[in-house]
Amino acid sequence: MAKVVKENIDEINAVITVNINKEDYEAKLNAKLNQMRKESNLKGFRKGLAPLSIIKKMFGKKVLAEEVNSVLSEELSKFFKEEALEYFGQPIPNEKQTSINFSIKDLKDYEFIFDLGLAPEFEVAGVSKSEELVSYNVEIDNKLIDDNYANLLKRGGESSNPTDNIQETDLVSVKAWELDGDALKEGGLETYFDIAVDLLTNEDFKKELLTKKQGDKIRGNVYTLESDKDKAFVRQYILSIDVDREDVGEEFELEIDKITRHTPAEANQEFFDKAFGEGKVSNEAEAKAFIKKDIEEVYTKHSNDVLLLKIRKLLEEKNQPTLPEGFLKRWLLTINETMDAAAVEKELPYFVKHLRWQLVRDKIVKQHELQVTEEDLLQSYKNDFKQYMGGAMADDSMLDDLAKRMLQNAQREDVNKKAEQIINGLVLETVKSEITLKEESISQKEFDELVKKINEEHTAQSKAEEETTGE
Repeated sequence: MAKVVKENIDEINAVITVNINKEDYEAKLNAKLNQMRKESNLKGFRKGLAPLSIIKKMFGKKVLAEEVNSVLSEELSKFFKEEALEYFGQPIPNEKQTSINFSIKDLKDYEFIFDLGLAPEFEVAGVSKSEELVSYNVEIDNKLIDDNYANLLKRGGESSNPTDNIQETDLVSVKAWELDGDALKEGGLETYFDIAVDLLTNEDFKKELLTKKQGDKIRGNVYTLESDKDKAFVRQYILSIDVDREDVGEEFELEIDKITRHTPAEANQEFFDKAFGEGKVSNEAEAKAFIKKDIEEVYTKHSNDVLLLKIRKLLEEKNQPTLPEGFLKRWLLTINETMDAAAVEKELPYFVKHLRWQLVRDKIVKQHELQVTEEDLLQSYKNDFKQYMGGAMADDSMLDDLAKRMLQNAQREDVNKKAEQIINGLVLETVKSEITLKEESISQKEFDELVKKINEEHTAQSKAEEETTGE
């Protein structure tokens, strides 16, 4: 009878010894070999009548290793389940483990020795009313509401392509040639892009552009057209070149290829029904109130997202359980053939941080019996589509159908990733209800700047963690 013994080295490291007797695998081994003999079709023998000795010689070692490893896997799984062990990764061979030489001619007992990294015992800290975090109440700028209303009128209107003049609200499409001094650069970049006239911050260029018409040319530095666009943005999204390319200059000659002008829609009931839904809005004041409510919902969600990031940071700072880092280094080297010791050392802090968060999260999930339902998944897909399609303007029945089809057609890996995001959210929402929140008003501009900074930090961290953990 196979025997599994665990010896604790300390609270987070253990050695697992598995002794497998010949009797544990011999019967299944012989049955498998006899079945292979019956199914054999070897040259020189009638089907199923090849000598068992030849079958053993050809396949015995491989089948023996498979059957022993099958018993080993079953015994370890049963032991971990019975002992309710929480551990990291998989067991890895102990330094005392000798090389196993499987021989079909010499069936014997086998001993396997593994190191195991154990999850530490700890209580989750930082979940109490004594912990206080700021919850932001974002004050919506009326200009944003006015701009949204103007854009709806613009989108609901008609488009035309005038050729004789350019106005401040036009979109100008240009052909562009790189310059070398005053002349076109030989072999220089040729590209095509759009210019939104009202977004131009280079006033001299803008003033000159407004005097042009289709077919006219104008010269300028493409990096100074809009002050809020950095060099990387211009290269990638305007010039459509690699951000690190060094052989492209700044000065270009631009030929006006097309002028697109949107004539705003008339603010009548037909427009209101089309933009906001039949009968929901009947005048400009109601339309702006509708838009404000929609924007407030978006900012409320963003404010909550910021709060949840703060809660996660709080939990990570308050909970620093000791992990078996020596074991984790060896395990990462074992499962990642492309990583060397130096790479593992570099990535280990991110991996440890990720594991600590998983431990904290899983304890809260278990304590509060949290789980992801199909309805949670559908709602998450609906929220994604709603954001893509214009928030409250999207039709709910259409969103329901899209979400159901997305869930039905999604790969299991994608569903698991979505479920992971949802369970993280459930955990953080649970903690939010158990700490003290202090409301603080903040202007929309200040909040946007705060979110931008947080997103930059979070994206960099998430990318590093994803590269390490594969999640």
